[in-house]
Amino acid sequence: MKPLTLLAALLLAPSVAIHAADAPSARPNVLMLFADVQRAVCDARWKLIRYPQSDRTQLFDLQSDPHEATNLAGKPEHAAKIAELTALLEKEMQRSGDTGVLKVPNPKPTDWAPAANKGKRKAKQ
Repeated sequence: MKPLTLLAALLLAPSVAIHAADAPSARPNVLMLFADVQRAVCDARWKLIRYPQSDRTQLFDLQSDPHEATNLAGKPEHAAKIAELTALLEKEMQRSGDTGVLKVPNPKPTDWAPAANKGKRKAKQ
């Protein structure tokens, strides 16, 4: 199957669905970044997100959790996967010329936590 260009993908009829598992890929992983706040890498199964300013890491298994609802980074059984993906993230950052950092000398604490009633909205008054 010939790889799709971005233009060809945008011109597809809305009824044509492209799934990541079915789409040909020239790259086995993807690097994502946002200012100095976040760096992330994902492959066909896993996504690692690093927040250097608050010294936080998130790890998601995209096969079993495609909506990224369960952060696996705090589970000891995933420590090796975090190390592997962190090394991949550093390699991709270097390869792309990204000068961001994955750790800062004095990370700031984060006060944010997900709401207990996630998905429920208060009625407007």
